[in-house]
Parts: sequence; structure tokens; C-alpha cells
Amino acid sequence: MKHFLWILLLSLAAHAQGQTTVRRRIMGLPLDSVTHRISYRGTLSVPSVPAAELYGRTQEWIARQFEDSREVIHFSDPARGVLIGRAITLAHGPLTEGLQARDFLVNFLFCLRFIDGSCTYEFTDLSYPRNLITSATSSSSGGQVADALAEWANQHMTSRISTAEAQSTRTPVELDLAADANYTAKGLPRLRILRDARGIDTAMRGLVTSFSQTLGVKP
Repeated sequence: MKHFLWILLLSLAAHAQGQTTVRRRIMGLPLDSVTHRISYRGTLSVPSVPAAELYGRTQEWIARQFEDSREVIHFSDPARGVLIGRAITLAHGPLTEGLQARDFLVNFLFCLRFIDGSCTYEFTDLSYPRNLITSATSSSSGGQVADALAEWANQHMTSRISTAEAQSTRTPVELDLAADANYTAKGLPRLRILRDARGIDTAMRGLVTSFSQTLGVKP
């Protein structure tokens, strides 16, 4: 009897692991091998450009990309070549097999490190802002402008994101994408998840592309 129960437990564990693997593979989003959370990271090579110049170009990118760069940047150290912040961008979930397209906001943390000739970037900690009254905060979506960003900022200051109160205004993307209710009995993602995952991936890769172009990375 004990032997049978042990085999059953192993089978259930293998099935659960298999479903997780299938979900990750079908969603097509880059996951950190340690945290298993969505992570866009890499190194951009810009030969012969000093770190200070890359740092300056990045500040220009932030100023152009987001509504209020003062709220976006949380930590800056030009001497060490480090820039950390949190921002919001608009994602577009495309029409998927008859499922209506939708636009939604994605909050993310970015960490940028500069040395002469290159920049290492990390876009992580993706989440959905809750109770937002604005439709977009990033210009990456065709120049759409937030309609009430200032009011929202007063209610949910991004500089307080580390507090318990501020954390309650965000929902990690992974919780939604991995929720059992969003998958079939075979572990396959429902259409809504495919649509939203595609929208997130397009939005984040669009930011990386825009950032690369501002730094002067050659195609």
C-alpha cells in the first residue's frame, strides 16, 4: 500500500511539473532560471561610446518615453554607472482567433548598468497596476498620452512601491498567467492568456528596441 501511494505521489508531481513546463513553453515569455519570473535582460554593445555618454542617452530615452521621468527614476549613480527605476507601459493584446483585442498597462522594474562601450539592462518584476484611472503612461504605443497620470501618481506614488500599501496596488503578471483557471485540463493556455502574453512580450521587446536605438546600437 505504501509503495502504491509513493508511486501515486511521484506521478502527480511529474504531471504538475509537466503542466508547468508546457505552460512556460507555450506562453513564450523569457523566464529567469532561478526565480522563474518573467525577465528581459541582455547587454547592448555600443563600441567607443563612453559610459557617461550612454548614461546621458538613457536619461534622454526615459524623458521621451515616459510621462514623468522624476517619478520613473528611483536610483541614479552616474559615478558607478547605475540607473534603477519603475515605469508603466501600454501593452496591446492582439485579436486572437476571434477573441477581442485589448489594451492594458504593465508596470515593470528596470536596472541599467553602464561601462565604456556597453550597457547591461534588466526589465523585471512585471505587474498589472490596479485601480488605475489612466489609459497609458508610455509613448511606445503610438504616442498615446495618459489622461490622468498626475492624479494617479498622487494616489499611488511609485516611490512608495516597496511599502505594503504600494505593493497592494499591483498584481504580479505571473500570478495571472499561471492561474489554473486560465488553463485547460490538459494544461494548455486559454485564448485570453495567449493574447495577453503576446501583448506583454511585444510591449517589452518594443521597449528594448527603442532603448537600443537611443543608445545608438547598430542593427
